[in-house]
Amino acid sequence: MRLIIVRHGQTEYNRKNLLQGQGGIGLNSQGWKEAKKATQRLKKESIDVAYVSDLQRAQETAKEILRYHKLVKIVVTSALRKRHHGVFEGRPAQEMIKAREKSKVSFHKFKPKGGESYQDVQRRVGLLYHRLCQKYKEETVLLISHGGTIRALLLLIFKESFSSDNYPKYHHGNCAITILEISKTKKPKIEVLNCLKHII
Repeated sequence: MRLIIVRHGQTEYNRKNLLQGQGGIGLNSQGWKEAKKATQRLKKESIDVAYVSDLQRAQETAKEILRYHKLVKIVVTSALRKRHHGVFEGRPAQEMIKAREKSKVSFHKFKPKGGESYQDVQRRVGLLYHRLCQKYKEETVLLISHGGTIRALLLLIFKESFSSDNYPKYHHGNCAITILEISKTKKPKIEVLNCLKHII
């Protein structure tokens, strides 16, 4: 399976470093520009199916990117959603960081009230990933999702643990693209990882 992973374009919450979580926030003007650039980067790719987060910013990014792929089947799924930040949704990111540090709970296990842990996110996106591997062994699959969800997925794919060393290296910029060759018998092969050449 050839796996193309794209993060949505910028939102005002991204720009202000607020936790948007599963809120219905759309792209800002910069986000639309990024999506258009990702569209040009991917226009000649042969895509068989697209799996897209059901949140607005991912849907808007997908609508732009798939302008050149009119016949591609689109599957909208909550499995690709951003982490739910519970009581911290819409709040500055630093507030949840402080709460996690105060709790003494591991980074990936911390679950804010009413929300999810990164462990929860990895579990749900992992179930989807394993289904894709079974269903689309020879196809090209496009995933459009969110930064933290993409990191959790990449850690799973490369069989790496959540840690202060591993988590940052899979950071995904807005409309960054990662392309992987997934094989049942070989290690995943990286074509590009967090590529932003089309944005810069």
